Amino acid sequence: MLDDSADKVDGSPMLVASDSTVVVAWSRAAGGSDYDLWYRKSTGGGFGISTQVIDNAGASLNPSAAYDGAMMYAVWNYAESVINLDSYDIYYWAITP
Repeated sequence: MLDDSADKVDGSPMLVASDSTVVVAWSRAAGGSDYDLWYRKSTGGGFGISTQVIDNAGASLNPSAAYDGAMMYAVWNYAESVINLDSYDIYYWAITP
């Protein structure tokens, strides 16, 4: 369990690994307002803290991720409104976790 706070809803998890490093990414709704992307990394000694990838007013959903041992790459669907999920854009992100 990544976070058991009552005001958070986590979903769409992705798990990627390279050698002894594991990275998990997911969508999170905090307080029911919007969905943002988060990730956590483990290098064999347990998972570190949750880190927010993007903070926006819409819905970041359906993440897909890859990790090459140095960089983590993620793509996801983004809708400007959590009320109207009919119109999505595709977003991309790369980071050294």
